Amino acid sequence: MRIAPPRLVLAASAFFFLGIFSLPPEGYFTLPVILSSPPPPRYFFTPSPRPLVKASFEESLSARSWLVMDVKSGTVLAGKNINVSFPPASLTKIATAIVALNHYSLDEVLTVDKEYPVGRTMGLQKGERIKVIDLLAGLLIHSANDAAYVLAAHFPGGEKAFVGEMNSLVQRMGLKRTVFENFDGEEAIRHYTTAFEIARLARRLLRFPIARELVILPQKTVWSVDGKISHQLETTNQLLPVLGENRGLKTGWTNQAKECFVGYFEIFSSPFSPGREILTVVLGSDDRFGETVKLLRWVKNNVVWRDYSENHSLEIAGTKATKL
Repeated sequence: MRIAPPRLVLAASAFFFLGIFSLPPEGYFTLPVILSSPPPPRYFFTPSPRPLVKASFEESLSARSWLVMDVKSGTVLAGKNINVSFPPASLTKIATAIVALNHYSLDEVLTVDKEYPVGRTMGLQKGERIKVIDLLAGLLIHSANDAAYVLAAHFPGGEKAFVGEMNSLVQRMGLKRTVFENFDGEEAIRHYTTAFEIARLARRLLRFPIARELVILPQKTVWSVDGKISHQLETTNQLLPVLGENRGLKTGWTNQAKECFVGYFEIFSSPFSPGREILTVVLGSDDRFGETVKLLRWVKNNVVWRDYSENHSLEIAGTKATKL
């Protein structure tokens, strides 16, 4: 009699004990149906809810250009002149912050080589040594031009190379209607952006957790590394203390640019629903905060998010208008 090779016996035993055979209640063995491939899972992924607009925005605004964008999808929900270029004033510092965050470590210490008394400042002193994270706080909370200067001056190649990197950033992002001549938003002939493209830059900034942490702060005190010099920073965002949905972002103003504001909001339809993140942009406004509130009110009353999960439910962004 021919004996099976030991390897074959072991393989058959393993085949048996690993459950290829099943034992039904009747007490005898049957071979299961073996599929050529396993059935697909019920869901491979859950798509993000998509915003749907129930009614268009009809109110008149003084802003030369304005926009409302869903942060998650990048969908433009409403807007006017969103691809027309205008001066951004200190909204420029959104790009300044991105370049600085890409280049420096937060704990890196920079030395102030000179005072920079241009526009709004945090009062940095010549010879002061201060951490990058505190300069970013000055930049994003206080809109400090001297913080922008120090970050640009220490970049390899100096201020000119820093501004060059800001322009390289927008080119890499495919933003064709944005050009920067400086790092702080002072008026210049070839210094402009659009509502759509500055919203794109704001979305990029929000990828950095530290940026989210800073733009939501109404105030903060930062110190030189030796603890001898303090700087009291206060937000320029007047909506932050009065609107619970506001998560900050950036203001800007010059005579030419007029009032500018990028607002970042998280809207909840109920205490148990996930928040929906919204960006608003107003450029060249006579009332940036009041007009932003109008845009936010419209979103809460007229935008819904279609949920493509199991129930295919509709979630309404909100029901009450926000008032100052």
